[in-house]
Amino acid sequence: MQKHLKFGTTCLFAAGLVTLLFVSGCRRSDSDANPVETASKAYPPQLSNRVQLRAPAAGEAIRFVQYDPVAAGDGKGELRFSDQAKSHAVVQYRDTRKTAYIDYRTEGPGKGTIKNVKVLYPAPEKSNVRAVARLLELDADGHTIVADTQFRPDGKTVAHTGNRTAADTFESFDFQPDSTNVARHKRFTLADKKWKLALDETYRLDKSLLSVAALQSDGSRATDTYSDKQVLVSHAVMDSSESNETTEYYLADGKTVSSKVTRNSYNITVDTFKNGELANRRSWGYGYNTMTVTFYEHGKPAYRQNWSLKTGSDVDKLDENSYELKTIDHLNAAEKVTQTVTLAADGKSPSSIRVADPKNPDSYWAHTQKTFRDDGTLEKVEVYDKDGKITSTDTHTVKDNVREPVPEKMLKPQHFEQPPKMLPSHFNPSMFGEYED
Repeated sequence: MQKHLKFGTTCLFAAGLVTLLFVSGCRRSDSDANPVETASKAYPPQLSNRVQLRAPAAGEAIRFVQYDPVAAGDGKGELRFSDQAKSHAVVQYRDTRKTAYIDYRTEGPGKGTIKNVKVLYPAPEKSNVRAVARLLELDADGHTIVADTQFRPDGKTVAHTGNRTAADTFESFDFQPDSTNVARHKRFTLADKKWKLALDETYRLDKSLLSVAALQSDGSRATDTYSDKQVLVSHAVMDSSESNETTEYYLADGKTVSSKVTRNSYNITVDTFKNGELANRRSWGYGYNTMTVTFYEHGKPAYRQNWSLKTGSDVDKLDENSYELKTIDHLNAAEKVTQTVTLAADGKSPSSIRVADPKNPDSYWAHTQKTFRDDGTLEKVEVYDKDGKITSTDTHTVKDNVREPVPEKMLKPQHFEQPPKMLPSHFNPSMFGEYED
């Protein structure tokens, strides 16, 4: 590629002409009467080689571009060098000191776009031999990668991202440190002019399968992970909109579910199982400001704790001490609330208890409201009908000493690990196979 770049000849020729003009300045002929006309004959309107200084963000120290001349079309026989007439370029990178040699398409579809790129490592000390760092072959659009091989300085392959095995299929392989065994295999398919990851497999050093993710017919993505004994560890499904994800984790048998995690952009739920039955369900609301824990007995709902995030708590380091218990819901087999206990400032005794009317289970208004004093004694009991009207009121004195203690197990917090991150509200997958010119 370098043989096409003739920077030195042009520069020396131009310098010689400048010297000649100055030396011959004392001699004048008729042809020198018009200095503009004389200069236009001595110099071409444009040079075939150009030097470009790129923005620091590009990471380039300098770029040399060679253009193939094309007729100007003005009838004067002059040549011009348009952006579509680029033939070759050399790029020197500032920090890595790598050098890229770029070939452009000079004819046919995609004329003016990048055809291939060869990147070299800097030469080692006391040597002028430069190892190949990367070889790229690009499609006619100049961006989509057709083949991409990356190398280590010792010449061993790091990753071979290519080749396109079919019109709408693209395979990529990442290798283990030995440059022989595969560490990761990906297959992309072209849909709606965008590359989608259809298959993603990762392997251990011993060649055993670690995980496999596959695109499903409904657009969702299923991911399975395996132990070193090739037993299923987890199964995750991300929906087609990438807004909801469910992951199941298994016991050592690879079949019995131990826990399930459901994520979206505003809620996270972690279900824990014992002996194959749901034991508790812990859910966090948007921003982790609220947390509810539902307890099950023999797989059926029993009660639910409702917690609020304490002021000053770090949501990146959450544990059972980060929340304050506010209310407790008693639940029936259908997981409907039969009784809600609102706790007093001490976090142990009730300040009020709301009991749903068993005769009107679907009515919000029909209920019994119990109110307690700060010392924990019952103050009054009010009964509301289905229209929200009070039908009876009973009062109690401190001397009556009527109390309704909350069972200790309903007040007790349980240890939990830091919850996973919620999914982003707007997910923008990056395009695969882009090479920035």
